[in-house]
Amino acid sequence: MTPAPTPQTKRGLAPWTTRDLLVIAVIALVSAMVLYGLSLIYTPLAAVATPLIANALLGGLFFLPSALAIYVTRRPGAAFLAQVLASLAQIPFSPLGLGLVIGGVIGGVLAELPFFITRYRRFSLRFMMLAGAIFNVLNVLISGAFAGGADLTAGVIGIGIVLTVLSGAAGGWLACSLAHALVRAGVFGSTTISHSQTTEI
Repeated sequence: MTPAPTPQTKRGLAPWTTRDLLVIAVIALVSAMVLYGLSLIYTPLAAVATPLIANALLGGLFFLPSALAIYVTRRPGAAFLAQVLASLAQIPFSPLGLGLVIGGVIGGVLAELPFFITRYRRFSLRFMMLAGAIFNVLNVLISGAFAGGADLTAGVIGIGIVLTVLSGAAGGWLACSLAHALVRAGVFGSTTISHSQTTEI
């Protein structure tokens, strides 16, 4: 006989609440400021260390809005929504304009993918770090397709691969750490993460 789903496994498919949307919106707006700051760092870093290394190093932080939103709410689509909203919030301050939205949509899809594959049932620290690594590997591959990189040496590519995985994993770890710190501060008083009783896998 198949065991009945626990409240935790069913919660991810529960209807969205107004609080969920507000939490994601706040995460996206605050993250937009961080992402805008990273965009200012990216250009000089790419000029010095190649676009591959720049994307590898900063990609984990670009995962942060999506990771934090989905880790806190445990809602399908939360990662995508947070990434798109964060990109929209940057439009008034960036010369890229609507081009940011394209990047936000792509980033949102990449961030959502690991959770979609597991049917939104895994949110452990280990899995969040794995999700961040997957996000950053895909992000760097897509960025490299536009930025080029065929002339890079094997050593630079090897360093880029290592930094990509480490940076992505660090982004997942940071999202978990921030979420739990904010829960302890009472910021996420009645969100999913604040009253989860299930041991995460």
